[in-house]
Amino acid sequence: MNLINSARKKLACGFAGWAMLTGLVGCGQSDSENSPTVATSSVGDTSTAPGKATTVIAAKPMDSKYPEVVLETTLGPITLKLNTEKAPLTVGNFLNYVERGHYNGTIVHEVHKNFIALLGGFTDDLKERHGDFPIRNEAANGLENKRYTVAMARLPNSIDSATSHFFINLNDNKNLDHAGKETEKFGFCVFGEVIAGREIVDQLNTIATSSKQDFPALPTATIAVQKAKRIK
Repeated sequence: MNLINSARKKLACGFAGWAMLTGLVGCGQSDSENSPTVATSSVGDTSTAPGKATTVIAAKPMDSKYPEVVLETTLGPITLKLNTEKAPLTVGNFLNYVERGHYNGTIVHEVHKNFIALLGGFTDDLKERHGDFPIRNEAANGLENKRYTVAMARLPNSIDSATSHFFINLNDNKNLDHAGKETEKFGFCVFGEVIAGREIVDQLNTIATSSKQDFPALPTATIAVQKAKRIK
């Protein structure tokens, strides 16, 4: 099963193709097996060869190496500390989305227990809020996908394909770290961590989910990001 039907097909699941490359679980498989991986969509042509530079968004100058953003969710506030020293392009991209209100009114659209919570691109009616052109993947920055860190999601068949979708690691996910130049080993760019509201992240890890449309692990109760705002 491959839920990415074409290069322009927007994210619903997208785990299956990656699972075939890495041996990770794909959509519809048991939680008792290894965890699934993460994928997202992008606007424009995503057929760029793996590792090739893609269109990038000009990041605004930042006055702090570690800006902070609060995600005001229906479960409570989650504060992210971002790392411009290790992931300057990724942080700039994320802040651009924050500052223009892209994340306001989006939902947590997948939660895979003891793995990841995925958000950043869908509204509560499961319509995608399209992102900009994809950015270069900074996964080789030395930051690891440890519990409570945040990282960009991407397409399984394209290294440089992250746009607005991101995820919070609910566990230490070494299998998502940069491990080589090949597409299946390049990894997912960590660009910050949760510094407040970790109890809410823990709560995310316990919520009930179900399969709906193309979403294999959609929370049964809507969890929305009411507002994302920079506080530092």
